Amino acid sequence: MKETTINAEMEQGFHRIVEASEKLYPLLLDDERHGFSRAVDLLKHKVIPLLRHECPLLVAVTGGGSVGKSTLFNFLAGGKYSGVKSRAGYTRRTLAAIHPSAARDRARMELLFDLFRKNALPVPMKTPDEMLAPGEPLYVESPSIPEQIAVLDTPDFDTGDKDEFANRDAAEEILASSDVLVYLFTNQTYNNKANTDFVRKAISGIGRRKVVLVYRCSAAYPDDEVAEHVDTVLHNLFPDSVNPRQEALGIYRMDESDAVVRGEADPAIRPLGEGPDMVGLITGLDIVETRRDSLRSQCEAIVAKTKDAIESADVRRWELVAYRDSVRALASHAVLGGLKNFPQGLLMEKFAECWRASQPLLVRVAHWPGRKVSGVAKWFRQKLKGDDRAAPLSAAEEYRKRFSEDFKDSVSKLLSRLSQPTLNVEVSSVSEETRELRDALRNLVSRNEKDYGISSSGREKAECSVPRPSLLKSELEKVIQAIASSGKDEWIEAAADKASFNADLAKDIKDLVDDTRSKRSFWEKSKEGLWATVATLPPIAAVAWTVCTSDPVVGTGAMAHLSALFGLGDLWATLAVPASLGLDAANRRFLENGLKGLYEKWFDRKREPILKLIEENVTDRCIRDCASLLEATEAPLSRLREAVESICNGEGSAA
Repeated sequence: MKETTINAEMEQGFHRIVEASEKLYPLLLDDERHGFSRAVDLLKHKVIPLLRHECPLLVAVTGGGSVGKSTLFNFLAGGKYSGVKSRAGYTRRTLAAIHPSAARDRARMELLFDLFRKNALPVPMKTPDEMLAPGEPLYVESPSIPEQIAVLDTPDFDTGDKDEFANRDAAEEILASSDVLVYLFTNQTYNNKANTDFVRKAISGIGRRKVVLVYRCSAAYPDDEVAEHVDTVLHNLFPDSVNPRQEALGIYRMDESDAVVRGEADPAIRPLGEGPDMVGLITGLDIVETRRDSLRSQCEAIVAKTKDAIESADVRRWELVAYRDSVRALASHAVLGGLKNFPQGLLMEKFAECWRASQPLLVRVAHWPGRKVSGVAKWFRQKLKGDDRAAPLSAAEEYRKRFSEDFKDSVSKLLSRLSQPTLNVEVSSVSEETRELRDALRNLVSRNEKDYGISSSGREKAECSVPRPSLLKSELEKVIQAIASSGKDEWIEAAADKASFNADLAKDIKDLVDDTRSKRSFWEKSKEGLWATVATLPPIAAVAWTVCTSDPVVGTGAMAHLSALFGLGDLWATLAVPASLGLDAANRRFLENGLKGLYEKWFDRKREPILKLIEENVTDRCIRDCASLLEATEAPLSRLREAVESICNGEGSAA
C-alpha cells in the first residue's frame, strides 16, 4: 500500500475478503486454513475498524515470566498500577494504561477493546490482584500516557510446561493487534529459541510491527557484553536482515536493583549507545506514521495471504474436479461394459417383422407357407430326436440375460477400481465431456503435483492418473463396502428394463422400413414378389432338409440362422438378411447406413438412463462430499479474486 489513505474501493475489497473467507475454509488444508484465518481475523478485528476510526496506538510490553514486564509497564505508565511479583505467571490478563480523556470517549474505548477481540464493555481495574485470573482486558487511567497512545501489560507467554503454555494464546491475540512491541528479556532468556520464535512471529507473522528491545541485566554487565547478547536476539528476530540493528526502534538496558523489586525506586533504563530515553521514545512516536506503516504492512500481508489461499483453493478444486470427472468416466466405462453386446438378433427380428408387416398382401400370403413349413420342420425335428428340453430363449430373453450378467460384472469392476487410492482411467483426448478433467490434470502437473498424471495413449486417447483428494473424508472405503455388500439385484434389474427393446426403437425401425421402401423402384418391388413366390415352391424339400440336417433354411428359420451369426464386431452380417428380402446392392447399402444409425440411437438412449442408475447407486455416493465442496466454494472463490483485484487496482490508482 503505497499511500497513507486506503480508498473506498480497497476498503470494500477488504470487506469482501471477510465475507467470502469463511465459506472457503473447508477447501483448504489445516495449515493453509490456519494461516488464512489468522489473516482474516486480523483484518476483521483491527484493520477494517481502524480504516475510518481513530484509536490509540497500541504499545505492548511483552516477554517471558519474571523478566520485569509489570515493572517496565508501571515505569512507562508513570505509576504503580500493575502488580509486581517475584513468581512467574502472575500476569494472566491484559492491562491497558490510557489517558483519562481517552477513557471518557466511549466510542474510542469500545473500539480499543474490540481490537482485543473482546465484545464486553471496557472495565477499569480495581485492584492489582485482578490480574491473577484470566479474563477480559482491564484498563487504568494515567495522565502520563499521551492521549493517542495506550501502553499494554501483557500475559507471560512462556509460563507452563513444554508446549503447554498457560497464557500463550491470550498473549498472541494481544500482540497481533499491537502496533509496537517492547520485548523484555534477561540473561536467562535472551537466547531462548522458543521465546524468540514466538516474538519473531508476533513481529512479522502478518504484517510488520515496530520493536523496542530492553535487556534486563546486572548493573555489573559491561555494555559490550550486553551488546553481544542483544545482537543475538536481533539476529534471531530478523534472520534475513542485512543490518538487524536498524530493524529496532530502540535498544535499552534495564539494570537490576533490589530497590526496584521492592517498589522503592524506578528502574534504571538507558539506551545502549546513542538515542533518546525510553519514555521519550514512546511518547515521541509519530502516531500517524507508525499507524500508517503498521496498517500498510498488515494489509500487504493480508492480500498476500489471500492470494496464497486462492492459489491453494485452486489446487484443491482441480484435485476435486479431476477426481469427480475420473469417477464419472469410470461410470461411463461401466455402462459400456453392460452394453457391450448389442442385441442384433433382436433388432433384425423386429426389422423383419416390421418389413413383412409392410409387404403387400400378395407377398405376405406367398411367405406364409414358408413360415409354416419352418415351424413344422422345427417341431418335427424335436420329435424325431426326442428333444424334450425347454424351448430356447427368445432373442429378447437372451439379450436381457446377457446384459444382466455383463452389467453386474461391470459394476463389480467399478467398485473395485473406486476402492483404490489412485484412479487410472482412459478418456477421450478430444471430447468436450472430458475437457475439465484434462485441464485440471494439466494444471496440477504444471504445479509439480507429482501424484497426478496425464499422457497420450493413441491419437484420440489419454491415460489419466488421479489420486483420491486429501480433502475427501476417509469414510469413502466404508461407503464403497456398503455399496458392494448391499443388494444390487433391484437396480440391476431396473437397468435391464431400461436396456430392453422399447417403443422408441420400434418407431425408428418402422421409419427405416418406410424410408427404405419409399426409395425402391417398381422393378425392385417386383423382385420382392418373385422372391416370395420362389420361397413357396420347395416346402416339401425344406421339410426334408430340416429333418436330415436340423437346419431350417426358409422363412423365419433363415432369419434365425443368420441372426445367430451376428456379434458386436460384425454388424454388417445383417446384409445377408436384406438380400433374402429381395434388395439389390444399392438398397442394401442404404439399409446398412440405416441400421448403423439405429445402433447409435439405441446406444444413446440406453446409455443415459443406465448411467443415471450407476450414479444414483454408486458414484454419486462416492463423490458427494467432492461435489458439495466444489459447489459451495465456487462463488466465494470468485468473490475473493474480485476482492484482491479491486484492492490491487485501488492501490495502483492511489499510487
